[in-house]
Amino acid sequence: MVSIQEDDHSIFSSLQAGAIGYLHKSVSPEELINAVHQAIKGGSPMTPQIARKVLESFHKFRTNFIKDKLTEKEVTILNLLGEGKSYKKIAEQIFLSVDGVKYHIRSIYEKLQVNSRAEAVYKGQKLKLLSRF
Repeated sequence: MVSIQEDDHSIFSSLQAGAIGYLHKSVSPEELINAVHQAIKGGSPMTPQIARKVLESFHKFRTNFIKDKLTEKEVTILNLLGEGKSYKKIAEQIFLSVDGVKYHIRSIYEKLQVNSRAEAVYKGQKLKLLSRF
């Protein structure tokens, strides 16, 4: 696709409709010829700005996907972990047994693909799941 449009809607509509690349109309004739050759060889030619938008879209999708996987209780527990609370204090605060808290924490670790409290809190911050950070 070669277009003057660079907005997200135009880019993603074209890619969803089957375009294998997306270039702004301002590309030089040489760049256009190279892009056609690249497409013939199986590539997906895009200007760096378009490629950045596509990558950012995938990152947002992944972040939203992970956010949607965590339950409200898991987000609450993750926030309490971020505050440095012990399993016992978390259990008391949310009216759950310590074993129940551990069960939810294992689930959080699995969903966030982490192995420790520090990693979970860091990823929670990165995904903007923690309310105080």
